[in-house]
Amino acid sequence: MRPASFRITRASVGDVAQILPLFDAYRAFFAERTDDTSQRFLQARLAAEESVVFVAWIAAEAGGFVQLYPLWSSWYCRRIWFLSDLYVAEAARGRGIGAGLVERVIAHANETEAASIMVELPRREPHLAEFYAKLGFAKDEVFELARYQGTIAFHREVGTMEKGLPHQHDNGTVHVHDDALPGHTHDHSHAHAHYDGTVHRHEHSHDGADHEHGHEHDEEDERDVAP
Repeated sequence: MRPASFRITRASVGDVAQILPLFDAYRAFFAERTDDTSQRFLQARLAAEESVVFVAWIAAEAGGFVQLYPLWSSWYCRRIWFLSDLYVAEAARGRGIGAGLVERVIAHANETEAASIMVELPRREPHLAEFYAKLGFAKDEVFELARYQGTIAFHREVGTMEKGLPHQHDNGTVHVHDDALPGHTHDHSHAHAHYDGTVHRHEHSHDGADHEHGHEHDEEDERDVAP
């Protein structure tokens, strides 16, 4: 393998200032919106440990990030991780950072003994299905995702959400991220994929569970933007 060109660490509140430009760019791309709630939202999630964020660093610069939200499965009485946000700066693409971040998520799911990882795939970004498939994700064969938004969508301000309402996402639902989908016009145009392969296998054998996240991958990741 070639020498590492980036390193991945778990973010803390102290990293928000460096993650913020990426988070704003992510929201601008998928939600076509940016506003002054980004910083407060990230700080609140990290301070309350309501999300897990991993950052890919190129030297001292944040080149990409992934954000997870915790869910629970009553069927299996175990945690599920919802991979909500994945974004790599345009200048940092082609290094395998997106794949490296997802591999770190898979390792985190194993470390926390999660049952699976969920991700939503915007339908206008069909290449993402292939991107995630190469990393072990597949269409869920058990569940179809349904969503209620109705009158609850986008009527909560971040300041209100931080006071302990049921979930941090703007649309008020527990399974989905902030309606932050490209070109979203309330048609809910995205698919639902699930990862449970390595998560289950590593319950029995932890050999190789710790992926080499700091290394470039054999196949360059040309599209490091994901939901």
